[in-house]
Amino acid sequence: REAAAAATDTAEASLARAEFRLGERNVTARVSGRVEERFLQAGEFAPAGQAVLSILPADGLRARFFVRQDELPQMTLGKTVRITADGMTTVISASVIYISQDAEFTPPVIYSKESREKLVFLVEASIPPGTDIRPGLPVEVSW
Repeated sequence: REAAAAATDTAEASLARAEFRLGERNVTARVSGRVEERFLQAGEFAPAGQAVLSILPADGLRARFFVRQDELPQMTLGKTVRITADGMTTVISASVIYISQDAEFTPPVIYSKESREKLVFLVEASIPPGTDIRPGLPVEVSW
């Protein structure tokens, strides 16, 4: 009996070691989403730490747009904006998640009243999962 119990323990330890080794060979992504780009093909060697795929998480789609300085007070975090694109039959509602603190495309030196309208601020809105919009597609945003 003792020999059989020892053989059982040895077999269970071997099974656990084999399952661990197999688990180390299979790599899974930390997030679910859509594969946007494949950097390596099946059979190619991937050094440690090198990316193999580019994955866009299901909730990772964002619309980036710029708001003029005079419209900035209307823009708040959580505000709902409407997004449309060429060929889309539906309007997508998205929520503002980021408003830049710094102006973009600022005039070179002088901030005069005439050049103030050239100031724009980057804003990002989170697009809900399940929409037909594709990454990189130019969009129109209204609020």
